[in-house]
Amino acid sequence: MFPSRRRGGKGRKKKSRILAKLVYVHEGKEARDSGRTRLKNPHDFAGCYEDTEELFLEVLEYLEGNYDLQSVEAIFLCGDGASWIKKGLEIIPRSIFVLDHFHLAQRIQGACPESHKRGKLWKAIEEGSWEEVEAFFLKALSQRKNPRDQRDLENLCTYLSCKLERESRMPGAIESWNCESVPKLM
Repeated sequence: MFPSRRRGGKGRKKKSRILAKLVYVHEGKEARDSGRTRLKNPHDFAGCYEDTEELFLEVLEYLEGNYDLQSVEAIFLCGDGASWIKKGLEIIPRSIFVLDHFHLAQRIQGACPESHKRGKLWKAIEEGSWEEVEAFFLKALSQRKNPRDQRDLENLCTYLSCKLERESRMPGAIESWNCESVPKLM
């Protein structure tokens, strides 16, 4: 981030920041011989954009020039949930916000600080077992007495259920995820 100074109220200087923004467009991941993965057909956009709309209009122009957007079912905007990332939802057609793996891990750790329980939840998520995820939340919610802890778990459960319900509509995704069972947990 690059600080710049401008006058704030009552004669004080107020700091404002221009955030360097990075957007990757790619077609998914593919395995390499080393067992690692790499992005398929990556294209990046990077810079200090004061206007986020300008960035996403540039991304949209690239998408329209390289893809038949009418045949694309969904475009995932993946990130930490910052407002500048979500601004892309207004500009990129059929875009869906998805919390990236790193930030999902942060949410899971915040809502479930016990590592052995967290491991069970991750295993259920990775195996695509909604029944196991649902059982995890039912048990965890019944054991939590603190309203804030319960709210964190409920928020995580809602996020996961809707995320997984969206993914179940995508080709090759797990069909067993069911968003309709979430209200039973709350």
